[in-house]
Amino acid sequence: MRPQRSAIAVFAAFAMIAVPAGRSAATPYEYLRVGSAIEQELRNLDVLGLGALEGRFRLPRLGTRPLQMIELQGTSSPVPDSLLDADPLRRFSMIRLERALGRDAADEFPPDPRYRSTPRLFQHKSDGQRLEVSTGFAGAVGGDEHDVDVADGTGWETAISLSLDRWLAFSRVTIGNFDSVFAEGIVKNGNLLLMTDESYIAYTDPRERWNVMFGLNRWHWGPGLEGSLMLSSTAPSMVGLSFRAHLDQLHMDAIALSATVRASAGEQLAAHRIEWQPLQNLRIGVTEAARYQSPGWQPLYVVGVIPYVLVQRIQVQAEPDSLDALRNNILTSADASWRIAEGTRIYGEILVDDLHAGSESNPNKYAFQLGWDGVGRFRRGRLTWNGEYTRVTGYVYTSYFGRDYSLQGDPLGFPVAPDSRRMKLQAAWDVRTDWQLLLQALYSDKGENDLSEPYVPGSGPVNTAVLQGNVENTRQAVGGIRFWPASGVDLTARFGWRWIDQPLHVKDAREEGPVGSFEFRIIR
Repeated sequence: MRPQRSAIAVFAAFAMIAVPAGRSAATPYEYLRVGSAIEQELRNLDVLGLGALEGRFRLPRLGTRPLQMIELQGTSSPVPDSLLDADPLRRFSMIRLERALGRDAADEFPPDPRYRSTPRLFQHKSDGQRLEVSTGFAGAVGGDEHDVDVADGTGWETAISLSLDRWLAFSRVTIGNFDSVFAEGIVKNGNLLLMTDESYIAYTDPRERWNVMFGLNRWHWGPGLEGSLMLSSTAPSMVGLSFRAHLDQLHMDAIALSATVRASAGEQLAAHRIEWQPLQNLRIGVTEAARYQSPGWQPLYVVGVIPYVLVQRIQVQAEPDSLDALRNNILTSADASWRIAEGTRIYGEILVDDLHAGSESNPNKYAFQLGWDGVGRFRRGRLTWNGEYTRVTGYVYTSYFGRDYSLQGDPLGFPVAPDSRRMKLQAAWDVRTDWQLLLQALYSDKGENDLSEPYVPGSGPVNTAVLQGNVENTRQAVGGIRFWPASGVDLTARFGWRWIDQPLHVKDAREEGPVGSFEFRIIR
C-alpha cells in the first residue's frame, strides 16, 4: 500500500469520528447524484407503488437519470403515523427520503418535523436565492489478501451550490486519491489531486416541463441496477449538454445529450431517449446513440429530434466524398420494466450494435439484460432483493475506425464488457431505519476480447455468442452491514470470499481468498 494511500485511509478513519454527523441534501433544482443511495429507495417505492405516500412524494421515470430533487417532491403534508404504522414496507423509504429532502425542500413541500435536519457547513436563503456549502469525507477502501486499494475519488469533498430563481450553478470538488488521472499531484510523486466529477450550470422552466444542463456529470439510462447497457452510472463523468422535456399528458420523458469523449481527437457522443409510461405499472424506453468525429458538436446531432441513422446520410448527401470523415457508429436499445404485483417487478433491456453495417461477413454484436426486483416483509423488518443477468457479446462498444463507446478506458455502458456474462444476486434486510444487513453473490465469466480489440472486416467469421479464449471465471459471496442514520452519514463494511479460475486468462491458473471493503460518506 502506497504511503499517501495509507495517510488518506488513516485520516478518513479519524475524520469519521471527529466530524459531527450532518446531513447532505440538495436545493430543489439540484440534480440527484447518479448512484446516490436515495435512488435505491426510489427503486423500492417503484416496486411497491407509492400507496399512501402518493401526494407526499412523486416517482419520476427512473430509467432516465440524473433526476432533479424537485421531481421527487409532492405538495401534500407529511404522512401521519397511523398510515405509516399500517404500511411498514414503505415506511423505511419514506423516512430516508424525508431526511434527504426535508431541509432543502421547495416551498410546496413542507418538511416533516419528526425528522429534524441538521445544518450544512453554510446555508443562506433569501428572496429566491440560495448559497449552500457542504463538506466532509467520502470514498471507499477495499482489497484482498494481496493488496489494499483506495478507490478513486476517496478524500475530502466540498460541494458549492448557488441558485438564483430557476438558475443553478453547482460544483463538487474533491481533494483525494485518483489513480486513473494523469496529472501532477498535490504531493510530489503522489496520487493526491484536486478534481471534480460533477460541475454544471442548469435552468428549469417555471412549470417544470423542461430543463437544460451543461457541464460535467454522469448519466444512467435504463432499468439496470449494476449498470445499464447504453449509458451507465459506472462510466466516468463526461462534459455534456442535455435537454430534457416532461410531457405530462402523455406520461413521457424525452432527453437529448451531446457530450465530448476525447476532446483532443474531436471524438463526440450524441444520445437521445424517450421513456413512456403507458400504464401505471409499466415503463418502456427507447434509446439511440451515435459516436462521431468532429471538432465540435454538430447541429444535426445536438437538436436530437432526427434519428441518428439519418444524420450521416444527410451529411454524406451534402459531401459525397467525405464518407470516411462523417462515418458514425450507432447503437440502439430498448428496455421495459413491469410491476407485475405489489412488491415484484421484472425488467429487461436489449442493445444492438453496428446497425450501419450492411455486410453479412461482420459478426453480430448485441447485449441484453434481465432483472427482477422484490420487496417484502421479513420478521419485523423489510427485505429487498434483486437478481440480474447481463450478457454482452464480443466486440460490443468497439469500432475499427475509432468510434468506440469508451471513456478513459472504461465502457460507457455495462462496466464488464465486451465478451462477458454476469449473474448478480443481492439482498438487503432493513432491521431498522438506520441499519441494514447485506448479502451479495456473483457469478461472472469474461472472455479475452476487450475494448482495444475491435473486429476488422475481412478477418474471417467469428461467433460472438461464444466467449473467446481462456475464460476468466469469478465467483464471489459477500456479506455486510450498513449504518445509515442520516442522508449525510452512510457507513458500510463488507467481507466475503472470492474464487477465480484462469485469472487474467492464464490457462489452468486458480486463485481464491478473502475480500473486503469499507465505504463511508460523512458529509455536512
